[in-house]
Amino acid sequence: MFGRLFTLLIILAVLSLAVMFNWFDAREWVSAGLEWIQTMFESLSKTGDRLQSSFESTH
Repeated sequence: MFGRLFTLLIILAVLSLAVMFNWFDAREWVSAGLEWIQTMFESLSKTGDRLQSSFESTH
């Protein structure tokens, strides 16, 4: 169990360093990932709002 946790911490540390020092254009990857997450969040929010309004209109 400790080995898995330690491995996860090492991976997080390397990823943090990659973003800090922009190794392998890591900042661009993170920025693209965040934009994708934002798009998905907005899509899910719109879908949820439509579902909620359809539920409210039926009751």
